Amino acid sequence: MDLTPEQAASAVERHECPNCAAIIDRLTFAGNILETGTTSYRLAHARSATAH
Repeated sequence: MDLTPEQAASAVERHECPNCAAIIDRLTFAGNILETGTTSYRLAHARSATAH
């Protein structure tokens, strides 16, 4: 089953993906991860959700 990057990200966010690590590896393989210096809304939201 081939997933678009959007579908894979959505599945990972909902924790409905048993192969999340494999999907992330496939999406990021031979890619460049760029730090933009901006804050991440998704990371802040996830951290606040787990803190409660």
